[in-house]
Amino acid sequence: KHLKENKKNFKVLIINKSVHNLAKKTKWLKDYIVNIEPNYKNIFRENLTSKIIKLIFYHLKYHHFAYNLINKHKFKNIILAGDRDTPLMLILIKLLKNINSKIYIFHNGIFASPKMIRISRQKHKFYFIKKRSFTHKIFKKYCIDDINNSKLAILYYDKIQIYIHKIFNILPKTPWVPGGGKSDSYLVENKIIANLYKKLGCKKKIIVIGSKDHDDIIHSIKKKKYNNKITVAIILTHWFEHNLLDYATHLKRNEILCKHISKLFSKFDLDVRLFLHPKQKLKNYEWVKKYKIKISNQKFSENFSNIDLFYLGFSSSILSWSVQYKKIAIIADIFEEKHRVFFSKFIKYAKDLKKLDLLLEKNLYKIESNKQKNKKILEKKICKDLSFNENILKLINSN
Repeated sequence: KHLKENKKNFKVLIINKSVHNLAKKTKWLKDYIVNIEPNYKNIFRENLTSKIIKLIFYHLKYHHFAYNLINKHKFKNIILAGDRDTPLMLILIKLLKNINSKIYIFHNGIFASPKMIRISRQKHKFYFIKKRSFTHKIFKKYCIDDINNSKLAILYYDKIQIYIHKIFNILPKTPWVPGGGKSDSYLVENKIIANLYKKLGCKKKIIVIGSKDHDDIIHSIKKKKYNNKITVAIILTHWFEHNLLDYATHLKRNEILCKHISKLFSKFDLDVRLFLHPKQKLKNYEWVKKYKIKISNQKFSENFSNIDLFYLGFSSSILSWSVQYKKIAIIADIFEEKHRVFFSKFIKYAKDLKKLDLLLEKNLYKIESNKQKNKKILEKKICKDLSFNENILKLINSN
C-alpha cells in the first residue's frame, strides 16, 4: 500500500492458498498475480511413478510461468519469503539472477532452525534415506542425522524432488542455514534476529528493516495505559496445527501450561490472555476459559506494551521482542522436543514442572514489585528509526 501511495511500479505474486484468501479481503490490493503451488507433501506420499510425473510437470509449468513473468516485467528487485523452499521460488531466483535482479529474503519473525526442521521432517518417511545409499553420497550436505537411528539421514527435500531440483539447477548451496540459497540479502525484523542468523551460519548481507508487527509494538508503547494487574500473555504451541502431534496430545500438553499459571491467581492479581496464531482456530481453544484465561481479540504486537510476562510452551520469534524490550519470557521446556533458540537473562527455560512453578512465582513477584520501573524502561527502548513501510521504500530506491 505504501509503495502504491508513492507511485512505485510493483507486482504482488501470490503462490500460497491462505495468502490468496487474505488478499481477497484486502480492499486496496486488486492487481495481483496468482499461481498457487500444490501441497507438495500430498504428492510426496503418492506412488513413485505418479510422484515423478507430477513433480516434473510442476517444475516445467513453473519454469515456463516464471520465464514469461520475468521477461514481461524485468524486475529490478524482488522480495521473497525464502530462498530454499518451493520449486517456484527456486526457479524465480535462478532466472532473476540471469538478469542481475536484486533478490531479498524477508520472513516475518524467524525461520525454523535446523533442529526445528529435523523435528518436522521426522514425521514423514519421504525425507528419510539410508546413510550408505547413492542419494546420501550425492546429497550429503542436504542431509542431517536422524537422532533415532544412526543408519538413517533426513533430507531437506523429498528424495525424488531433490534429483529434479538438481536437474533444473535450482538447489541452494546450504539449505540448513537461513539465507542459504542464492538470494543477495536477508531482511530481518531486529538486531537480535540478525545476530541469531549470523550464529547459525548465514553469510549473506543482513539488513534490519523492521516489520508491520514491530510498528504495532512502537504504537502500543506510545499509547500504553498503566494497569495495576499483572498481564500475562500465554502462547500455546500449535503442535496439532503443524501436524506434529494428534489433537489429544496437543491438548494435554497445552493444558499443563494453563493449569500451572491458573494456580497463581490466588497469589497475584493476574490478567492472563491467550494470543492465538493465525493457524489456530478460536473454537479449538475455548476450553482455556475454565482456567480463567481470556482469549485476546487483538494481535500480540498490538497489545505488547500492556504485557508484563511472556509464557510459552516452545521457543518462538516473539522471544526476540522479549530481549529487545527487556521483558521476561518463561518457556516450559518440559517436552521431548527441545528447542532453545534465544539466550538472554530475560528468557527463562524451565526444564521440569517444579522449575516452571518456581520461575513463574519468582518472576511474577518481581514484576509486581517493579511495575512503574518497567514502564520507564520500555519507553526508553522505543526505536526512533524509520517504519517498516519507509524502510522498504528506502531499500527499493537505493537500487
